[in-house]
Amino acid sequence: MTASQTQGTAPARRRGCLRNALVGCLGVLLLAVAVPTVLVVLALVRGVPEPRPEQQQLSRPLPVEGQEPGTPGTSPPGVPAAAIGGRLILDLTMGSFSVVPGPPGQPIRVEADYDAGSFELVESYAPEGELGFTYELTFRSRIGWLRRLMGGIHAESNRVRLVVPRGVPLSVRGRIGVGESDLELGGLWITDADLRLGVGEHTVSFDEPGPVPMDSFRLSASVGEVRLERLGNASPARAELSQSLGEMGFDLSGAWRRDARVSVSCGIGECRVGLPGDEIRVDLERVSLTVGDQNVSSVDRRPPPPPGAPTLTLSVSGTLGELSVTD
Repeated sequence: MTASQTQGTAPARRRGCLRNALVGCLGVLLLAVAVPTVLVVLALVRGVPEPRPEQQQLSRPLPVEGQEPGTPGTSPPGVPAAAIGGRLILDLTMGSFSVVPGPPGQPIRVEADYDAGSFELVESYAPEGELGFTYELTFRSRIGWLRRLMGGIHAESNRVRLVVPRGVPLSVRGRIGVGESDLELGGLWITDADLRLGVGEHTVSFDEPGPVPMDSFRLSASVGEVRLERLGNASPARAELSQSLGEMGFDLSGAWRRDARVSVSCGIGECRVGLPGDEIRVDLERVSLTVGDQNVSSVDRRPPPPPGAPTLTLSVSGTLGELSVTD
């Protein structure tokens, strides 16, 4: 092949590569447009199920352990003989959810009012012999998010209320998705809790002390408004509190019964941390905000706590917005 022939084929090869690249890019763009279009068309064709209002009341007795109070694995001194300890697992989305304490010795109870055409309520109970039990409550959608969006389905049409009896040692795991929740955990015997809250408005409160202090408490929220009230009544040895975006209010007041370490991590928005009363010693280990305004009370000016008072070691950080750590 002569030099002139070689020079002539090089531009042709470059044009061919460019053409193939353009065809490939065009194919990717068409695919990116076609797939969502097909999904939308299918959602429109299928539509949403007809609304089917339904009311349910579910009741589940819990096993009772017949040992004396104070026996290892049962109630602490001064607390009546308790049910065998277990795990409480909540997986709830698209609704208004509440948890309230109930009388000791009563079954765990669910009261639900929801659209059974688009959502379903699933309850399960699994005994685990001497180790206790697992009780799981799930509220989920029967259809995909796109069909819900096309049908204009809202969380307000679903309400689920869980009544948990006092005096049952429980390890709590909860995930609450889009919607709102009001979780009153005061007075319940909770050994540890891990709560993950989705988009919406959520309140977790401890209006009265539980029978024993908690080992650990974790609350992680994503977007919206979250309020934690009177955490001291739960008296966890360790607590991790966080939210990504929105309005946050973490109230650390209450009847702390032990030394504790609390870590607060705020993302973007307004973050308020309420300190406990003067009867608790506060060690403000760290307060930092990357960008924004912060207002921090001087813990050095607090009056000295009574002898033997528990110490709360507190660390607070924020990314962007307003941060206040005050009495």
